[in-house]
Amino acid sequence: MTKADVASYLGVTIRTVDNLVLRGELPGPQHIGRRVYWLKEEFDNHIRDCLRGIQHK
Repeated sequence: MTKADVASYLGVTIRTVDNLVLRGELPGPQHIGRRVYWLKEEFDNHIRDCLRGIQHK
């Protein structure tokens, strides 16, 4: 997934994606040259884990 894909998936701006990564609230991307990508499965697992944490509070 590209940064734009992640932003669209979450319904936020690209800048917000950057900020969430910097704060450690989203996993960091994989770098291929100058491009950044998230593996969809890893990203989905992170989101799922976060939601499970919310449900158990």
